[in-house]
Amino acid sequence: MGRAELLSVVAIACHDSDTLRQGLESTLPTICRSLGWTSATAYFPDLHAPRGLRILRAQEDEPPFEPELHLAKLPEVVRRVLGNGSPEIDFDRATRLRGGESEQHPSEGALFYPVLYRGKVILVLECWARTRIRLDRGLQDLLQEISAQFARLAERERFRKDIIEAATARETEICEELHDNLGQELNALRYELELHVEQLQENAPGVVERALRMRDRVQSILRSTTNLAQGIAIVPASPEGLQSALLGLAQRTGQVSHMSCSYRQIGDVSLDDRTVVHLLRIAQEAVTNALKHSHAHEISIVLEARDGVTQLHVEDDGCGIEPDRGKRDRGLGFRNMTHRASLIGATLSAERKGGGGTVITCNVPQRH
Repeated sequence: MGRAELLSVVAIACHDSDTLRQGLESTLPTICRSLGWTSATAYFPDLHAPRGLRILRAQEDEPPFEPELHLAKLPEVVRRVLGNGSPEIDFDRATRLRGGESEQHPSEGALFYPVLYRGKVILVLECWARTRIRLDRGLQDLLQEISAQFARLAERERFRKDIIEAATARETEICEELHDNLGQELNALRYELELHVEQLQENAPGVVERALRMRDRVQSILRSTTNLAQGIAIVPASPEGLQSALLGLAQRTGQVSHMSCSYRQIGDVSLDDRTVVHLLRIAQEAVTNALKHSHAHEISIVLEARDGVTQLHVEDDGCGIEPDRGKRDRGLGFRNMTHRASLIGATLSAERKGGGGTVITCNVPQRH
């Protein structure tokens, strides 16, 4: 693959990705094959990942995966490049590694290359080849152009994160306004109408029926306002608060639609405050998508803790998503769910069930 074709593939993949991790998954194998590297590992800081650092590795023709590596075992050269933002070629380290692991790691050359965004290192690429890697002008220019694509993707990801956080803060303000002001005003109006109904029954019985209709209408508006406030309220920051909110979501869905909606929990769930909020928003979006598009009869919400992972499943028995639809074609709702998942170090998938219907799954790794 030529230089122009490689840059085109990377640009398209980054454009079609919502997160830096997605962009790396799509591009690392291609970069390895094109440049003749045996493997490439990406280290990128993530405060919401289990280790505070996400690690993604691609080895020749194998799909990318996340290796188990604790921060204490992070190579010193990676720490240096993360800290100073300068590329390094570590031929000595490559030679030492060949000593005891030559069968598994036949590589002889290693390059550690930083990707910067606004002066900060957002990513370090550890690249291995069977011959010594020389960071000449041509390779330097190529990696700078690839890095620019990753930096733009990181900028979009940060922008979406800021939008979501601003929207969450605004939701809190609206909820408080509905509850504290509009709700109280409607309650006061309802009590006043009830008082007038009592007086009218004595002095003007002919208008009592109309006054009763007005009172019932106010009660209906008050219930709608309460339901709206509950729907957008920030869930109490605890696993118990999330469970209560998901149960309420299921109950409200069954009340306002023709579908039945159930909720159940499996295992003991332990989550931090930030994860609780985003999981609720993901569940709400998934249920909304099912109501709009699935033509289903039943929706189930399951919160499950198993093997160090908390899973949120939202499943329906409807028509199912189209199997050949790309991630960017699934709509803004799916992209918002994917981005919320990335903010808490989770992964999100949408799959078509064999017997019909769709299951949305969000996997949240246990925090250490």
